[in-house]
Amino acid sequence: MIQNPRIEKHLVVALPHISLRDVELLDLTETKAIKAGLAVWSYDYGWYVHIPLEFDEHLDTEAIEGAGFSPQFVNLLEEAQLLGCRRITFEESGNCYADLETFDWDRDAKED
Repeated sequence: MIQNPRIEKHLVVALPHISLRDVELLDLTETKAIKAGLAVWSYDYGWYVHIPLEFDEHLDTEAIEGAGFSPQFVNLLEEAQLLGCRRITFEESGNCYADLETFDWDRDAKED
């Protein structure tokens, strides 16, 4: 048996809860996301975004929004931190939450 295991929580969120622009920025993890102070890892079905425990000491919400991320994305980071999560997993088969805004990517793509 492992002695004193480190177990961390993460929030799993469906992709429609973030904007198409957020997705584009997550794809640019080596540029915009890093400059905004985010640690982002992509995988086959989405992205992992690291959430520091002390949100206001480690993440600059103005920098994140200044990098182009939506206010809804920033709100998800704050919500995850309040829940004690160390990471948000954004993925195709993630959970949809009735109390969160959803984005219509098809409509948003046509508007660009």
